[in-house]
Order: sequence, then C-alpha cells, then structure tokens
Amino acid sequence: MRGSKVVTERLLIFNETTEGKIFRPSDWAERLALCCASFSKNKRLAWHTMLRPVYVDNRKCLEVNIVLQHIEPYIWDYVIGFAVANKLKMSDYDTDPSTALDDTDAPIAA
Repeated sequence: MRGSKVVTERLLIFNETTEGKIFRPSDWAERLALCCASFSKNKRLAWHTMLRPVYVDNRKCLEVNIVLQHIEPYIWDYVIGFAVANKLKMSDYDTDPSTALDDTDAPIAA
C-alpha cells in the first residue's frame, strides 16, 4: 500500500551494552521474562507473548510487546528502566514467533 506506515509492535532488548560489551549474567532475559511467565496446564513454565526471551542472529534477547505498556505499565516501566539503567541496546523489531525459546528452555522454578 502506497504511503502506509509499518507499525512495530515489539521492542527488542539486546544482551549488549551501548559500549559494545556483552551484558551479564547470561540469563538476564529469562529473569526479566519471569515477570509475565506462568505455568501451563502440564505444569511447565510458559513465556507470555508480551515479554519473552528470543534468539535473534544467534543472540539471546528480550522481546517486549509495546502493548505491555498499556496493560501492565508497572512491568513495562521495570523492564525499560532495567534496560536504560544497564545501558542495553534497544530496537524496534518485528519478530517471527519461531524465534521464541520453547518451554524446554525455561528455567526450572524453585
């Protein structure tokens, strides 16, 4: 469509700082994604579609759906605040659902 604008629904937070350093700990994306995770019917941890770890170019990242800022503003503020405080690179991103980590990659809840 001529003149139409593509609206990005997702924000990607990389595991790299603005200085080019890899952010540690390596499981930071899973830790933040736990804010919205729940247990499925088979009692396995399931990532929420609004906040989930994903792989992009073989790098683990955190995908944040921008709708989260309207339905759970305190979680949005926490996640974005974390990224800003730790100087993590962020970018608009339109993802393929196949890049999401499956439930087998979810950490085991204590």
